[in-house]
This record gives sequence, C-alpha cells and structure tokens, in this order.
Amino acid sequence: MKNFLLIILLSIFTINAYCQNRLQDTSVLKKYNLERIAITQKGMYTLGAWSVANIGIGAIGWSRGANNSNKYFHQMNVFWNVVNLAIATPGIISVYKAKKKNYTVEQTLREQRKIKTTYLVNFGLDFAYIGAGIGLMEHARKNPESNKYNRNKGFGESLILQGGFLMLYDAIMYTAHLHHEQKK
Repeated sequence: MKNFLLIILLSIFTINAYCQNRLQDTSVLKKYNLERIAITQKGMYTLGAWSVANIGIGAIGWSRGANNSNKYFHQMNVFWNVVNLAIATPGIISVYKAKKKNYTVEQTLREQRKIKTTYLVNFGLDFAYIGAGIGLMEHARKNPESNKYNRNKGFGESLILQGGFLMLYDAIMYTAHLHHEQKK
C-alpha cells in the first residue's frame, strides 16, 4: 500500500512538473493563453448575442402585450438580459486586453482555474434561477385569483427560460475550459 501511494505521489509531481516545464516554452505558453482567451471570447459574444436578441424580442413582446402573463414574460426577459449584456460587454472588452498581456506560468494556471471556477459557481446559481421561476409559477397556479397572477406566471416562465439557457451556457463554457486545461 505504501508503494502504491508513493507511486501516486510521484506521478502527480511528475505530471505537474511536466506541465509546468512544457508551459515554460514561451511560444507554447502564449498559444495556450490565446486559446483560453478565444474560448472566453466566443462565450462572451454568445452571451452578448443572446442578450441583444432577448432585449429586442422582449421589448416588442412587452410593448404589444396585453396585461397578461405574456407581457410579464417579455418584460422579465428584457430586464434579465440588460444584466446579461452588462456582464458580456466588459467581458468582451477584457478579452481584448488579455490578448495583449504576457502571462507567466503561475498567472496562466491561476487564470485557467479562475475561469473554470466562475462557470462552475454560475452553473450552481442557474439552479436557483430555475427554482425561483418554478416557485413563482407554482405560486401563480395556487393563487389564480391574485392580482399578481399574470406577473408571477410570466416572470416565472422567463426565469426558467433564462436560467435554462445560462445553465446550458455555463456547462458548455466550463467543459470547454476543462478540456483546454487538460491540454497543458
């Protein structure tokens, strides 16, 4: 058993040393960082495009909607995606700044871990968004005579849609960065 643990420990240190030595080559390090940044850039453009589309469609739906749940669905989509766009815009700007930066091995590994952690935490938050949407819809279902029925139903549907999109988005982005990390 001791020999097995020793072999495992040596393997871990050897792999880590190999990865760090491989990343010591500045051309490999630069390429690795540019790939990480490109993944992030595609993600930010995707989030930005989703946001702009939802704001446009939501604004039209909101303005045309009678005082029913459809109006509130579109209204929440607009509100939600203004926030998404406020996240995507600085993200896109930071990508262009990051392309010009020269990262050390330590900075590279830290940035790689940080971006993965961000998407993993966001993935967890997406469950909360969907849960809140389900809760609002359930509240509406149990209180059909409430003057807030349409709002609760529409907002709930929107939260489920937006949370579902973000869950898929965060899962794809996390997986893309995980695969990239394994290249080192």
